[in-house]
Amino acid sequence: MPDAVEPSPRDAGLWREHARLLAWAGELRETVLAARHDDDAAQLLVVAAERAALASLDGTAEARALAWDALREGAVCGAAAALCTSRTEGVALVRLADGRSRAFAVGGHAGMSAPRWALAAALASCCDDGEAQRVLTHPRAVLACQESAEVADAFWTPYCVALAA
Repeated sequence: MPDAVEPSPRDAGLWREHARLLAWAGELRETVLAARHDDDAAQLLVVAAERAALASLDGTAEARALAWDALREGAVCGAAAALCTSRTEGVALVRLADGRSRAFAVGGHAGMSAPRWALAAALASCCDDGEAQRVLTHPRAVLACQESAEVADAFWTPYCVALAA
C-alpha cells in the first residue's frame, strides 16, 4: 500500500478550496445576520472564529485584515452572547467589523456554553479587547455560560472560572 502523499502548499486546487470555504463562511455570516434567533450572537462568534482561522492561512495583507476583523467580531459577539445569557433585561448592541450594528435581546441561554465562552475569551485576548474581556470575565457571565452536569463535562466550570481569574 503506497504512502499517502501530502498536498503541496503551492497546489492551486488546495487554495481554490480554501477560497471556497472562506467565501462560504462569509455567506454563513450573512445568513446568521439576516436571521433573528436567540442564539445569533453565539453563532456569529463561531462563524467569526472559522473566518479568522481560514483567513490566517493566506499571507496577503487583505487576508490578514480579514482575520483581524473576524477576531474582533468574534470577541464582541461572544461578549454579547455572554451578556445575553447573564442578564434578564435590555439588549446587547454590537458594532460589526463591516460597520453595521446588531442588537441582541438578553435573556435565555443565547446559545452559549463553556466551550463557546472559552473561545470568546481567547478571541478577546488575541485582539486585546479589554471591554469584551471585562464582560466575559464577570463572574455572573462566566457562571451563566455553564451547562448542567448532564450536558457538559464537569471540568468546564472550574476551567472557565480559572481562566476568567
